[in-house]
Amino acid sequence: MAERYAPIVRFHPDEQYFMCTVDWYLQRGTLLGPNGYSKVSPSVADLPIGSKDDGKTGKYQLQMTDEAKKGDLSTARNYVRAYWQTGKPYFDLQYWFCYGYNGAGTLHVSGISSADVSLAPLGEHWIDWEMMSLRIKIKTQQVVGVYLSQHGGGQLITDLSLFQRQKDQFIVYASKNGHAVYARSGTNPTNSGDGGVVSWYLRNDTADGGRSFNSAGRLDVVSVNYLSTFVEPRWLQFPYRYGIGSDTHVTVEAVSSIIAALLGPFAWLQSLLSPTILAEAILPRIKFDDLKGVYGPQTQDYWNSWFIPDFVITTGYTGWNTNGNTPPSIAFFKGKYHVFFQDHNGNGMMHIESPDGFIWSKPKSFYTGFNGSGGPYAIVYQNTLRVYFRDGSGNGLLHIQSADGETWTPAPNWYMGINIDSQPTAAVLNGTLCVVGVDHGGNGIMYALQKNLEGTSAHGYSGWNTNGNVPPCAVAFKNAFHCFFQDHNGGGIMHITSADGTNWSKAKTFYTGYNTSAGPGAVVFDDQIYIYFRDGSGNGILVIRSSDGENFTPTTSWYTGLNCDSSPRIATADDNQSQCLVATDHNGNGVMRAVILPW
Repeated sequence: MAERYAPIVRFHPDEQYFMCTVDWYLQRGTLLGPNGYSKVSPSVADLPIGSKDDGKTGKYQLQMTDEAKKGDLSTARNYVRAYWQTGKPYFDLQYWFCYGYNGAGTLHVSGISSADVSLAPLGEHWIDWEMMSLRIKIKTQQVVGVYLSQHGGGQLITDLSLFQRQKDQFIVYASKNGHAVYARSGTNPTNSGDGGVVSWYLRNDTADGGRSFNSAGRLDVVSVNYLSTFVEPRWLQFPYRYGIGSDTHVTVEAVSSIIAALLGPFAWLQSLLSPTILAEAILPRIKFDDLKGVYGPQTQDYWNSWFIPDFVITTGYTGWNTNGNTPPSIAFFKGKYHVFFQDHNGNGMMHIESPDGFIWSKPKSFYTGFNGSGGPYAIVYQNTLRVYFRDGSGNGLLHIQSADGETWTPAPNWYMGINIDSQPTAAVLNGTLCVVGVDHGGNGIMYALQKNLEGTSAHGYSGWNTNGNVPPCAVAFKNAFHCFFQDHNGGGIMHITSADGTNWSKAKTFYTGYNTSAGPGAVVFDDQIYIYFRDGSGNGILVIRSSDGENFTPTTSWYTGLNCDSSPRIATADDNQSQCLVATDHNGNGVMRAVILPW
């Protein structure tokens, strides 16, 4: 897999400092230690090992010769780290690039005229570690996200069309002398600012026409976190600096004085722009306090802080309104997302659709022809799209159906035999459809079952209570129905299960460990249950998940970016590559959406 996606790095035509191996680098230095210890051209075996705290003592360090700066691309290797978290549907591959030296930054200033100014010695240091991280779905073995390191920060790219490819290999660009990784050639400005008459930015130039490094066949796997028997190279346990460090502390004043000297030849700039203003803008780019030497990759933030999140979530407004505290619902049918909601200032069941969850439009049957007195719930059952809802002039649970997603008729025996308050929800397991809802005028969680398209086969009381007008939710997972609901007279998200939809019992973890201020919504995605819910003490929609149906944990970015009233509802696309959530806007009527692309 690492070979398949091995990156090709293109260098600027004016690049001075190239990649090398750790062994090559060490051969061009001297290891210094306590009591006058000195080892010229040490091997990896000569390196002392220790903890990160040991490294801060400065007990050992490397004194390098200028020859190490240029690197040696002909013998360079790409260092690979593989990382997998138990239960995740993806793993990460990091490709680490080792350079002998990081050159100075370049400042571009524009005003009456323009100038590019070298910021030497700012930005210079011995050895430079940069990396590219790929997130790969285990099921498909396809890359779904790329993270590129850039001067202590980085860029997450989910639109892979931004990259040039050579078969499956990604082509990336290293910025001139600083080696930040980019997907395309260009100036790649950072730390920009505008002083009115004068503007500025730091250049991170990338370009075609220079040398390149194809890492295929030149990979060294140095770390695999999920293999306890894997032996990492000794240099990964070397916690000390890879170059002599300076005692110069980088401050605004220090940077300002350097810039003032550098701008000396540009009198027009000196009269228009304070070096101190520039220094304050540039300082974040200088990512170390002690110049000239940095530590190994195992101490970098990238090593364990995997910057690609579990999800990329894009939120927005569908363009349509419902009524406050009346949740919409969503289902995926015949290649489209379908959303159903109560008409704003009315009770008609309205219908919009979208191919991707982003752009929504009216179908031929914007109004389904039926009215409801609560939020509807849509689900696909036996190749038909079905909508369950509370009677528009009563409390009975009714349902309608459509074979094409456009034309709606009452289902046979369309009254399900129970009366409810608020919105019903449903799930399908082994050909049986189970609808759950809150008992009309009470708190009981009621159920109704269908084994075919002809109507209800059974209905009754689950034996568990929630709170009035707070809908539960249901999903089918690992050969059982799972129902999640707000604790009666409390806010906890509770969990019951049933093998047949009629006999319900506590799950092993009856209380999930999380609280909500409205009914939760659940969906099965990538062999995991995801529960979306309104924050127990606020309005934000949060998300937790479980791979076993028992133990729930927050996702990496568990706030979706949407605030809502009432319950969120979610559907997954048939290709299992995306989720789409809909909810009623907090303190408003808008039908809001979040498109969720897991990695």
